[in-house]
Amino acid sequence: MKGELTAIIETAPEGGFWAICPEVPGANGQGETVEETKNSLKEAVALILKDRLEDIKRGLPDDAIQETIVVNDEIRQAKAKMGERPHPATEGFRAA
Repeated sequence: MKGELTAIIETAPEGGFWAICPEVPGANGQGETVEETKNSLKEAVALILKDRLEDIKRGLPDDAIQETIVVNDEIRQAKAKMGERPHPATEGFRAA
């Protein structure tokens, strides 16, 4: 699964950094460097999305249709309309 998500990274009071991904409630990461923090956040996002997918699949009937959709352009357009610009620290953040 690929998609562009938002990483909000802040300096942690005890040192290092912590981050959240507002599009995925519960996803957070931490690290000593921004890069380490982004990687930690990517892992958290991937685990949460994998768990949610597995959970929903358990209850699906056999005739349920499962397809992949792509929303990258729609997300990019929505962010552009809001005037959002990527911060250098989060540039290149993508879900794993």
